[in-house]
Amino acid sequence: MSKQIHMTSRPPEKPDGDAWVETAVESRKRPRVKPKRLTIDVHPDFHRRLKFHCVRNDVPISDFLRDVIERALPEETSSNQSREPSASDTK
Repeated sequence: MSKQIHMTSRPPEKPDGDAWVETAVESRKRPRVKPKRLTIDVHPDFHRRLKFHCVRNDVPISDFLRDVIERALPEETSSNQSREPSASDTK
């Protein structure tokens, strides 16, 4: 009685470890900015309207508010960033 050994084809090669490491290095090159939390108190009626608006438009409240704030406060150009605030800025 002889023992039979069945040989199968080699399993497919796993992804190259070097490629995986390279992608990890590339992702570390771009610094990720940790967002800051903003907490505000709003009237319950306002909160209800805000929430209802976001539900109707299928958008998270946080995304909606970020968009509104971004439109109200666009990123300043480099020439505007270096100037000192004037008296008209504080009014």
